[in-house]
Amino acid sequence: MTVFFLSLFFLAFRLFNLTGLPIFNDESIYLDWGWRETHLPKILYLSLFDSKPPLLMWIFGLSQNIFSDPLLAGRLVMIVFGLITALGIYFIAQGFFSQKAAVISFLIYTLSPIFAFFDRQALMESAISAIGVWSVYLIIKVIEKKSLRLALLLGIILGTGIFIKTNGLFFLIAIFLLVIVCFYKKRLPECKYYLLSIVVSQLFLLPLYLQPQFWQTLANNSRYSLTVNEILSFPVKHWANNVFNTGEIIIWYFGPIYAVFFIVSIGLFLKKISSVKKIILFWFFFNLGLTILTARNIAPRYLVSFLPLSVLMISIIIADIFKGKLWNFLWFTVIAIYPLLITVKLLTNPLAYFNLLSRQTKFSQKYDYVEGWPSGYGIPETVNYLKRKAGNQVIVVGVRGDHGNPESAIFAYFNNSKNIRPIFFEAKNIPNIESVNCIKTNLPVFFVSRDNNLGGFDKFLIKEDLFPKPAGKSYVGIYRINNNCIGKSININFQP
Repeated sequence: MTVFFLSLFFLAFRLFNLTGLPIFNDESIYLDWGWRETHLPKILYLSLFDSKPPLLMWIFGLSQNIFSDPLLAGRLVMIVFGLITALGIYFIAQGFFSQKAAVISFLIYTLSPIFAFFDRQALMESAISAIGVWSVYLIIKVIEKKSLRLALLLGIILGTGIFIKTNGLFFLIAIFLLVIVCFYKKRLPECKYYLLSIVVSQLFLLPLYLQPQFWQTLANNSRYSLTVNEILSFPVKHWANNVFNTGEIIIWYFGPIYAVFFIVSIGLFLKKISSVKKIILFWFFFNLGLTILTARNIAPRYLVSFLPLSVLMISIIIADIFKGKLWNFLWFTVIAIYPLLITVKLLTNPLAYFNLLSRQTKFSQKYDYVEGWPSGYGIPETVNYLKRKAGNQVIVVGVRGDHGNPESAIFAYFNNSKNIRPIFFEAKNIPNIESVNCIKTNLPVFFVSRDNNLGGFDKFLIKEDLFPKPAGKSYVGIYRINNNCIGKSININFQP
């Protein structure tokens, strides 16, 4: 019953005002790709052209068969992964420490703004968090029970992580290190289970490995990660900057008191160490350390998947040191009050949330989610405007041949529409367009722009409306093809 009520509490926090923050740039891309991969023939691995493994996209695509709002469909998927992560933390704490630690860890995870934020985004991060936490749980159980079945399950989970996002490879590297350690310490039965999990993970990944595009685009991850040569040059200054930025993110996304307790929990873990604590510490610091060593730039999004175990460590220490229900409650309140206030602001007023964080840290993500072109503000207004204009008639909505907002968002929202047809529409793809003054079309054609980028159709378009982002630095524009122009024209006919 405890798990049931905690899960209800979690869902209440995650589901409230779920689409209040409009669709983010990468959400638009992933939701569009997911629909295409699962609904159109022969492009099941479409996302590999951008070096993104497709498993989560497939889930997004299938979820859009259930929910008509693509943003709701995608974000509900991630809330499920967030709950899986919270339950993983709970069961590690309950199974190897105490019931008190389990409840405290579940609650802190639920209330922490960085987890609340990414659990409510149709991105990959919460799925990777779930993979990491349950990998730890299974590693401990494999050692404890010497179970082939659990080793097989661990391998599937490790493979799933890489099938979702390439940084899931960190977990596989961590398992390789555990194999080396157990060989060194001559714990051969334990090595057998780890090796089995590695083999299973690679078998699970065969469908991905058999795609030539996976290997052809793998190097594109250098956009986000340092290359091997760059790492071997030992960029100490860059790493120090990453460490400093990681600390800043932890302080302002969890609260200064949380950060202090986290440091204390590490010291107390080391003071009274056990085999389970060793695995937790190793898993946390190895994967977080790999992120710091390899990341080209540190950001909350790159860290969040590797932070849930910090919640577990703090909760174990609170439950161990502060005996009695009253003390547990008081110290939990001290740690949780700041995250709770920030999370409530996130849920009730996203703009106020970003404004608050922007005054505290340069990692507020305010540009991406509020001010800049990646922001989803202006997208709901555009979607509703086009629906009103269409009514029951068929209209065509063109966007530049690009991905992100608003281009991918237009496809995500109208891929399933019966009468609104999204298309890539650029002047450079129309022969002899430069020699004409008019475009004649058999159907009403609208064009949705990212700021003033009109796809080369500047002289052919009439402005319908502009929907600015909250800071007014960027906007989504709606235009229509002027069919009532004079001069040499070209006819473009669309299938009714």
